Amino acid sequence: MICEVVINNISRFTDSLFHYLVPEDLESKIKVGMRIKVPFGKGNKSYEGYVMGFANKADTPNLKEIIQIIEDFSYFDENMASLIKYLHHRYFSLYSDIIKAVLPRGVSARYEMVATLIEKDPEVLKSHTKNSLIREQIAELLLRNREMSYTDISSELGRKNIMPSMKYFLSKGIVEVKEVKIQRMDDKTKTFVSLNVSVPEAFEIIDRISKRAKKRALVLEILTEVDSISMSDLLEEADTGRETVNALFKDGYVDIYQAEVLDEKLCIIDEDKPHYHLTDEQTRAYDAIRESIDNDLSKTFLIRGVTGSGKTEVYLRLIDRCIESGKQAIFLVPEIALTPQMVRQVSCYFGDQVAVMHSMLTLRERYDEWKRIKKGIARVVVGARSAIFSPCEDLGLIIIDEEHESTYKSETSPRYHTLEVARYRAKFENATLVLASATPSLESFKLAKDGVYELLEMKNRINSSPLPEVEIVDMREELTEGNRSVFSNVLKSEIAKNLKDKKQTMLFLNKRGFSSFVSCRSCGYVAECPNCNIPLNYHKVSESLICHFCDYKEPKKTVCPKCGSTHIRHFGIGTQKVCDEISSLFPEARVLRMDADTTLSPHSHEVILDRFRKGEADILVGTQMIAKGLDFENVTLVGVVAADISLFMNDFRAGEKTFSLITQVVGRAGRGKYPGRAVIQTYDPDNQILDFSKNQDYEGFYEEEISLRSLMWYPPYCEIININSSSESDYQARKTLLKLRDELIKELSLCKLNSQVTVMSVTKAPMHRVNSRYRYRFIIKMKYSKTVYNIIHKVLESQYKTAGNSTLTVDVNPINMY
Repeated sequence: MICEVVINNISRFTDSLFHYLVPEDLESKIKVGMRIKVPFGKGNKSYEGYVMGFANKADTPNLKEIIQIIEDFSYFDENMASLIKYLHHRYFSLYSDIIKAVLPRGVSARYEMVATLIEKDPEVLKSHTKNSLIREQIAELLLRNREMSYTDISSELGRKNIMPSMKYFLSKGIVEVKEVKIQRMDDKTKTFVSLNVSVPEAFEIIDRISKRAKKRALVLEILTEVDSISMSDLLEEADTGRETVNALFKDGYVDIYQAEVLDEKLCIIDEDKPHYHLTDEQTRAYDAIRESIDNDLSKTFLIRGVTGSGKTEVYLRLIDRCIESGKQAIFLVPEIALTPQMVRQVSCYFGDQVAVMHSMLTLRERYDEWKRIKKGIARVVVGARSAIFSPCEDLGLIIIDEEHESTYKSETSPRYHTLEVARYRAKFENATLVLASATPSLESFKLAKDGVYELLEMKNRINSSPLPEVEIVDMREELTEGNRSVFSNVLKSEIAKNLKDKKQTMLFLNKRGFSSFVSCRSCGYVAECPNCNIPLNYHKVSESLICHFCDYKEPKKTVCPKCGSTHIRHFGIGTQKVCDEISSLFPEARVLRMDADTTLSPHSHEVILDRFRKGEADILVGTQMIAKGLDFENVTLVGVVAADISLFMNDFRAGEKTFSLITQVVGRAGRGKYPGRAVIQTYDPDNQILDFSKNQDYEGFYEEEISLRSLMWYPPYCEIININSSSESDYQARKTLLKLRDELIKELSLCKLNSQVTVMSVTKAPMHRVNSRYRYRFIIKMKYSKTVYNIIHKVLESQYKTAGNSTLTVDVNPINMY
């Protein structure tokens, strides 16, 4: 019997399916998804692996045998194994990265080589260490601790390769070595760790330090996957000591802080299950989707419903029907900030049948919730992007709310799109897929137009309440009239009215910080990040200049370093500046701010929104976190402070992103019994995108935008693959990518596929320098072809081996093109 195995090791050199023989005594026990122990490499070192399937014949002679089954439990089934293989092919990601995304952290067993000092005579030890500094250092460590794991020794010494020295000590009888299985422990703590740099920057740091500081690199890698993590969980997961994290803290790469650990249920359970009478539009949508659930039709539906049309009530009825049919449901929301609100609503209906999955949970909470789903105790899963991998073995329904949101696309490996994963699972597990949005992505709406999805429309708000009245304000005229405030006279007047009427206001600005950049008015000097080719942003609270890409930080400048002038000014606006102006104009107003800076600690999203919901603030200022899904009955005014920020980005999706953002944020107003108003401030009032947003005219926007995409051959008419190379050497980064591109074109030519694929030139990435690493890219445009993908895989595999200090990344249909 032959099984396919993925080695649980983060390396391109082990990124494959390997064949192993199954001993006769294990043939009746082994299953797909089991964790096993296998010999690997010339030295037959023991590695943990996962069974991915079984093969009829071997891919190589003289197969090795599996050593043992680690435990009698399958972590995933055949369907999930098939999905893992698909994601490896589709997104050019490591098998180990995909499995880490599919399984909760803390699942994998860890086998440590532990050395115990036998010879304790200092003179004898000295005779064996006098010609080797590393042996001397190891001996000193073992004298102090007597017993240490290889990992701890490596970490303490800051050395990667201690094996030759350990083999020497073992051969001389100085130490005794045994292999020990490390068990996890549930240790509650109030100390938390989070990244103090951006995720892209963290990966750049990992690439730079991984060879000399493996444990530090591993800690950073773990932190890229969670917003924050308790110190004890982090140390257990990384198998390291506090000194590793302290070193990263000293370098400014991580933040260590104290936070209260709330001991409460993950799900909020109300006694009474609310009942609402469905509107005709809600009923039509529900009936159509219910038929698919009842008959296992595996259909995909797209609900285009205006903001406030009651889509959530339809979701809840469908989940109820799914559970009644004996199946499980997955309900995804785009932002962690929306999860508490949605959990509150869902748990009103389904109580302790609800499981919550998102990155703000502790490792223990996530693992426990994963187990509840796996065992079928939880029948509905609510969560953000990663919840799509929930181990529902009786999956009947997947709902993706606000399906247009870019947060459904992962920007770290594996760089999957949640919608594609959902479509795959729905197809192979006979589940119904429901996509919904007031502003569907162009890709989804075109599929609906083409009949691939079934389109269901909800054009009216529940209770026939009107959409907000929207006014576009020309900020050029405000300047002409002498108004240099962040707020137009119209918006100031409307805020004053809301304060007087005891109603709430939401102000949206897609820019955190106080100002966009700092410049000298005398010589034109602009304060820039020394590591990246972008201006620094001024943050007033900390009186500092910060890079939002690498988190470089320096004190605020009062004198120009170039000419010595004191005429330093801050240009542009950020959420801090908006809050300051509000406090200046309306001292009596109670203001809350919600952006990346104010939501760093666990549960901060929920705390801010809960305070606003309870009426503890009059005005909520925020970035895109507040632009979608939130439902506050007392909010009657929404202000879009600077509509132009996203409109003129260097991105073919700029128009779509702006239309969706403005339409969604405007839809937060007037969702209760009071009518809503919205004010959109812009320096380009005649822009057609803003006009479409004002009138909530999705059809008009779609027809205009889709014709441009067709003309320029952009998605949904093709796929885009962005291949990027980065290195501390500008020359090396470019050379690596040029070589890869040349090899790819050569392989495509040999297969006569040139006409099917457009391979663009190697150019500097828009963000050419990030944290002192130079970045180049080239873009591939094509219709999906398995043959072409296999060629790209082949070329990448050969180039990974010769890339040297360059790091290669591949992003399929990227959301951000920087």
